[in-house]
Amino acid sequence: MFSKPEAGWVDINIGNYEISASYLTDIPMDFLNSLINSLENNLPFSVFIDEEGIENILCAYYHGVFIITMDGSNVEYKKIDMDFNTFRIEVVKDIEIYFNEWINWKINDNPPILKSREIELRNKLSIAKEKLKKHI
Repeated sequence: MFSKPEAGWVDINIGNYEISASYLTDIPMDFLNSLINSLENNLPFSVFIDEEGIENILCAYYHGVFIITMDGSNVEYKKIDMDFNTFRIEVVKDIEIYFNEWINWKINDNPPILKSREIELRNKLSIAKEKLKKHI
């Protein structure tokens, strides 16, 4: 679902739909926070994604993945047939695969900040993985 994050950008491919997300939103933290909330409270998954000029709201629940795209005054709605648990598994898997790249997602070279981010990201990923086990 996620390409390899590079220079503050990542492509998010869901079905045949692609979002080019920028560092203006904290993709790994936002996705993990929403995933944890979804798993803990049986709620839909929901995140805001900034493409620098185009904004997306991505929601996932038992009926599929829904994307609302806003480009100025133009609003589009997309529905992608994807199993909710498959979606949640993909989020965890792709954050885990590119873990080192996600640490530096915000393009920061300050070692204490990067170490703190690594710890926070690892903790959220661990929580998400543990909670996901109970749903699959």
